[in-house]
Amino acid sequence: MKMTKNSRSTIKKGFNSIKLRDFMRYECRQRLRIGGEERFTVNAPDPLYRIDGAWFVCMDNHILPKKNECNVLSFGINIDPSFDMEMNKNFDCHVHSFDPLIEADFFKSIRNVNPKLSNGYVLNINKKWKFYSIGISDKSYGSMSDIAKGSFLSLGDILRLTGLDGKIIDIFKIDIEGDEKKVFHTLDVDYACKYFKQFMFETHKNFKFKELAKFEKCFRMFHRDGRLFMKDFIDTPTGTLTEFQNPGGFLLEIKDFRNEINLAEYLFPSVFKLTHLN
Repeated sequence: MKMTKNSRSTIKKGFNSIKLRDFMRYECRQRLRIGGEERFTVNAPDPLYRIDGAWFVCMDNHILPKKNECNVLSFGINIDPSFDMEMNKNFDCHVHSFDPLIEADFFKSIRNVNPKLSNGYVLNINKKWKFYSIGISDKSYGSMSDIAKGSFLSLGDILRLTGLDGKIIDIFKIDIEGDEKKVFHTLDVDYACKYFKQFMFETHKNFKFKELAKFEKCFRMFHRDGRLFMKDFIDTPTGTLTEFQNPGGFLLEIKDFRNEINLAEYLFPSVFKLTHLN
């Protein structure tokens, strides 16, 4: 494993020093972009451009998801299950997809074939892929016996529900529009260090770097996408340009930020991909 100079440097202890540095990094030799709508993917100028709905996975030997053996937990599908679909199809992973509020058309089409599937909170896509109409939070709301569509469970209860408690999670992906912070606040870092191999998430204005630094106990960042953007362009010759495809400009409401430090903390995180050190 090759670490950058930033990773090897001596960091002063204390709250103030955390604000003065970047997340420690791992130099992934082989990154693979997985998922994303094809019409956006084909317009990306290079394979390392971030496409909305796509995520980068490190494929270095010690960390790559092994076909037919890998487990994926994916929270926040919205309307695009392409990442989960590819992990299931191309890597033969056991995939557990979660979204309590939105059900993608792909999942709806499966329910429509069989009316008996219309009300269940869990949908079997195939032998190794399940979609759950439930969400993750800092705690469970209600009992396990009362789970229904729209329920929210703690990570611990979700691990028990999926049968993954105490098992290796090759990819833990979470994109839940700001509520990641609540989940991370109660996340047992020692558990994540023992069982999570790759950990990827979006952050929002409510995040501060000091709240993420705890993951450096065993994780290093191998990829990060900025979210500076001009605007979305509809029906352009190259298709819709998302903020990830057009990082040259930015559109921010400066009045939302108290000072320069608050602004810098927002610009820092965006989309993280962490890999386990061992």
